[in-house]
Amino acid sequence: MARMLDPRWGPSRDEVLTELRNHRATFLVMGREVDGRWMTCRDIPVPFPFGLLFRPLEGRFDISSTELRHATA
Repeated sequence: MARMLDPRWGPSRDEVLTELRNHRATFLVMGREVDGRWMTCRDIPVPFPFGLLFRPLEGRFDISSTELRHATA
């Protein structure tokens, strides 16, 4: 989620979020530890009115997406 909202990684953030909202997309976002601090999607600033595109998943799994892909391959 953080990377998707970072303007260095792609097109205009607001254009992308507007398009996603127009398509009624939502993202279920798992929290993760960042620099020793547990963060959820509510800790990442999202401009109004796009905050509802991202919904937190409950629970905690201390594994990166890369580690998860390798574990299931």
